[in-house]
Amino acid sequence: MHNRHIPLMLMLSLLLTLVSLVGRDLLGRGLILGLGLVVWSALYFVERSHGSGETALTALIMLSIPLSFTDVFGYLKGGTLLCWFYLFIIFLTANCLLKGLAHNDLKLNALSVTAILVIVVAVIPLLNSPDFVDGLKQYGNIFLSLASIAVGNLLKPRLSQKDKFMLRLYFVLGSVVAAIGVLIQMTLYFLFGQVTGYMRILGSARYAFGFLFMDFSFLSLYLATGCMMAFTLTRVWPEQRLRLWGAMALLFIASVSTSARTGFAAFIVVFLGYNVLRLLRNMPRNPTRSLIILLATPLVSWAGYKLLLFFRPAGFTYDSGRSSLNSQALSIFGQNIWTGVGLGGGTYYERFGTIPHNLIFQSLAQGGLLFTVPMIGFLLALLLSCFRRDQDLFWVLGTVIVGSMFIPNIFDSRFLIAVFLAMGASL
Repeated sequence: MHNRHIPLMLMLSLLLTLVSLVGRDLLGRGLILGLGLVVWSALYFVERSHGSGETALTALIMLSIPLSFTDVFGYLKGGTLLCWFYLFIIFLTANCLLKGLAHNDLKLNALSVTAILVIVVAVIPLLNSPDFVDGLKQYGNIFLSLASIAVGNLLKPRLSQKDKFMLRLYFVLGSVVAAIGVLIQMTLYFLFGQVTGYMRILGSARYAFGFLFMDFSFLSLYLATGCMMAFTLTRVWPEQRLRLWGAMALLFIASVSTSARTGFAAFIVVFLGYNVLRLLRNMPRNPTRSLIILLATPLVSWAGYKLLLFFRPAGFTYDSGRSSLNSQALSIFGQNIWTGVGLGGGTYYERFGTIPHNLIFQSLAQGGLLFTVPMIGFLLALLLSCFRRDQDLFWVLGTVIVGSMFIPNIFDSRFLIAVFLAMGASL
């Protein structure tokens, strides 16, 4: 598979991202915006020359994830739609809808219909929110994440197998860009004392590096998901296996370097599950490979654990109050079984404190059974569909879902939109 333009795509996206990280204040808003226009236009036309407008837009979506929490001027703006990532999603969605209408071809599969139904059901906790505007912000994240399944489904007939492969590869490249950014951010701080991007020194001497993300756990899980995606690509792109393993090592180190445990835990759990299945399949035929597989997970776990202790030496096993938050969420759910207390992270915090760090407990507290049951049903259906049709995506989605059991607001993570887009285009 010849893709000689990939290094250029990587270097250009890395340039823009690093300028946003370290040169924003020096260059100013106008130059950052101008550079963004030039770089993204160049990336679009380079990819367009090797494929279609749709494939070019999907490449831009994947490569712009590292900037998804910044606006087009390079400033951290968690709630703005004026960022390259969302703009590219809007362009792709409009393209798919207009072409579907022009050709009278807007057919959706069962997964897409189910995702739309969950979007509709989510209106119930939105209307139940004490603060509609605050609830609408959270609903918007749910809407965009689930709607990306349908967008991917509309895109699917126009994608070749190579296009679908490239979509996943660009997801990996985007995560590699973020990983390099994390390591540069960390190096600038430890060697020169320079604070760039989002960085905090928390309790117990924890050094937390967020790069250009506004949540350390989101970044950690994004990098771990990219690591798992790269791992699945080693099977279908064996001639580039060494480079993919190198990307995996970079992504794993960067994920742990954020100091958030989410990505590390999610990757290890899913990697263990994958290796157990491989072990059971290979034991009778190839005992040597089985032994290597058996040693892989504990070695990776030990290395990650040692590195994580450097960034948070006294807080590795501390649950950060997750258990009490989940218990409180169950109590809230018990008083609002059907509809929950409504959407809105800010409103929830004002009334009850920190949002539960668990997708299920958060959903029960805010949406009750009327939202949680369809949402869990959709995720299970998506997992089952991946397992039957594309097991590589099964492990990628598994990483995200396991990670969502340790953090709040997974639908606000941005990269979930890209993962669902890839699934909609493949399943």
